[in-house]
Amino acid sequence: MSTFLATVLSSTWYKFLQYEIALSFLRTLFPLMHNALFIFAWGFLCISIPLKLGKENEGDVTVLVGGNGAGKSTFIKMISGYLKPTSGEIYFNNKLLPLGDPASINKLGIATIYKDLSLAELLDAADNIFLGREKTRKVLGMNFVNKIEERKESEKILKRLGIKVPSLDVGLKLLSGGQRQSVSIGRATYWDVKMIIMDEPTAALGIQEKNQIRKLIMVLKSKGVTIIIISHGMDEVFEIGDHIIVFYHGRCVFAEDKNKTNVNEIAKLIITRKK
Repeated sequence: MSTFLATVLSSTWYKFLQYEIALSFLRTLFPLMHNALFIFAWGFLCISIPLKLGKENEGDVTVLVGGNGAGKSTFIKMISGYLKPTSGEIYFNNKLLPLGDPASINKLGIATIYKDLSLAELLDAADNIFLGREKTRKVLGMNFVNKIEERKESEKILKRLGIKVPSLDVGLKLLSGGQRQSVSIGRATYWDVKMIIMDEPTAALGIQEKNQIRKLIMVLKSKGVTIIIISHGMDEVFEIGDHIIVFYHGRCVFAEDKNKTNVNEIAKLIITRKK
């Protein structure tokens, strides 16, 4: 049961009493299982995403696909705490997530990179990596930002991930889309991240920049980071993904290992929700 699985309940299960009975059963069953992310909710009951935590393990990449408005972004926002679901529970590595509390969820090692990247484009890469968590030093009893230490640490993290930017001294608005995306990923990984969620990380990027981000994702995977990605590119889905989850009108309609499905089946599910 520790392998990838997903159960999509039929519409008859969405009656309140049946839902509560099912949820009570799942609460007793799934918290006993480590190294997984479990989602219990009306629309997503239930989804299991494998976690291989630790530097000695290689991470897994789960790709979420579906048409516009299928519920992919809403799904990841519930995991990150940006949105609080009206019902249901989420367990991360046997711990109940504090739903609707992004700061607490982030401290557990879950980082989310949204489409807009949430970067301050007038600031440089080092300032963005430590934005809100600035390194400080005391001078005459007062705290000042330690720019030298921030720059050293930024150079380390970017080098470790193989990220190249023209200069750490220029504002991010002068960098390319791929470079800004890389800085955003570097910021997320600096803080002992166990799982990174990315909302269409290669959207609006050129071919070269897309390849750069894909390589970076594989580097993160090799370092034991679990990754959840929203993507619309079938080539990308099957190139970097280990598992695929299909959403349709707010429901999880399919979840399977990549090597047990194909492009035609996934495309048909996205359009019709039927195999």
